[in-house]
Amino acid sequence: MIIIHAGMHKTGSSSIQDTFAKLDGDRVDIPPGCEIHCSSWFSALFTDLVRKRGISPEEIVDTRHRLLGQTLERRRTRQTTRPLLISSERMSQYDERIKKGLIAMAGYLREHSEEDVRVIAYVRPPRSFMSSMFQQRCKVGLPGNLTAPNAFWPRYRARFEEFDHIFGRENVTLKPFQRERLEGGDVVLDFAREIGVALDPGEVVPPANETMGLEAVALLYVYWQSGKRFDRSKGHHMLWRKHFVGCISGLGSRQFVPLDAHNAQPGMWQFIQPRPESSRRFALADTATDPVVEAHRADLDWMEARLGVPLSEPAVPEGEGIGSEAELIAVALAARPLLEDRIAQVIAALPAHEIPDCDLSAPDVPDADRPVYELARRLDFLRDLLKPPALEQGRRKKKPSRREQGRRKKKPSRREQG
Repeated sequence: MIIIHAGMHKTGSSSIQDTFAKLDGDRVDIPPGCEIHCSSWFSALFTDLVRKRGISPEEIVDTRHRLLGQTLERRRTRQTTRPLLISSERMSQYDERIKKGLIAMAGYLREHSEEDVRVIAYVRPPRSFMSSMFQQRCKVGLPGNLTAPNAFWPRYRARFEEFDHIFGRENVTLKPFQRERLEGGDVVLDFAREIGVALDPGEVVPPANETMGLEAVALLYVYWQSGKRFDRSKGHHMLWRKHFVGCISGLGSRQFVPLDAHNAQPGMWQFIQPRPESSRRFALADTATDPVVEAHRADLDWMEARLGVPLSEPAVPEGEGIGSEAELIAVALAARPLLEDRIAQVIAALPAHEIPDCDLSAPDVPDADRPVYELARRLDFLRDLLKPPALEQGRRKKKPSRREQGRRKKKPSRREQG
């Protein structure tokens, strides 16, 4: 049996992938490369090349991914009963090239394998999905405008209907991502049961994408709206951005300390304490999401009919959700002392010559805009402080392997000496 786990996003996919990657060759098989960057594996194998070069899936595998074909052949000759797991939440994105990639993958599997193919995906209720997706977009620098929450609607039919068409509805299992409907309240244990794999709760790898606190989301929103952003022309801008976002993510939630110099590059930091229970989590208020749900009622009705159960979810308690952009900015402004404490913490760990010059004073701006401007300038300053020294000097030289070191120490032959 070939199992295709197709997400959706924000349903514990990283936890599923990391857990079963540890079991590769034990209770499941995973195609080479898929255990590292699952979404990238799918794109490189079936999506990007289809889009860029318009070539057939067989040519793609023959030229770049022969290992998948070898895996399928090995399973055929050994007649293994372990499921082959292909996991990528990117498969359930609504995108025309994703659809072409799914068609290419389905065609390749039918041509090169006689095994049955089953698709499994988890479906998150709309309100919690919109909150989680907004937070994720703040992490990657694409938050969008909170005054237009329609952009965060999950578009259920566009995501999932193609799976029924491509693989056959009888081979597609969609499950609601609701704790009370999951095995042990855990999506990884539930997925293991679905594919017939015995899994102990202690083997589950916790999800990597932990929810940020409200203050962190608010500050990142202000930064992406009003800060200087990152120079995308620089080759290291993604690493720098992740470093900055990681620093902000722990504000008001966890202690932030330098990493040991022997284990990481200088200038890198890590969290060492968990978020206290008193920390407030980010969520969009029902007043912000209700109009969006009603505007997309037909799409939600289709999804619930396909699932056979309602995608119900508890209401966000009054006063705990964010209902507007103004409310989120107000939270960010109130978190300015936390930001200034973090800046002081980072400065204290840096040599004086690595502290950049920065004018934090407000120029001639309207009084109404001054608080947001001053906050954005401090976020810019923190971003500059967190630029790892190794990035300023370009890429660090790769340390030679033991084999290379041995070659360098090898004595010259007699002919070379003569």
